[in-house]
Amino acid sequence: MHAADCSCTADLGSAQRNAELATRLSSTIAREVELGDQLVDVHKDSIIADYALLGDNAHAVEHTLSLRHGLPLNEIVPVRPD
Repeated sequence: MHAADCSCTADLGSAQRNAELATRLSSTIAREVELGDQLVDVHKDSIIADYALLGDNAHAVEHTLSLRHGLPLNEIVPVRPD
């Protein structure tokens, strides 16, 4: 019976440590999300402009590839805006 009690105590201790780690991880993730949100809010306009420019560049590359003779269509992956 003593071995079962020890095993149960060890399992409970392990569960408690896992719960504490999960809480710390959740807290860390929440903080990272909060900081990311602050960063995006500060640079929101430039991020939107960069995203638009990247989209335009992707379409230009797609267009250039479509003009290459001998390039099979399966090598041209269409880029669709979200």
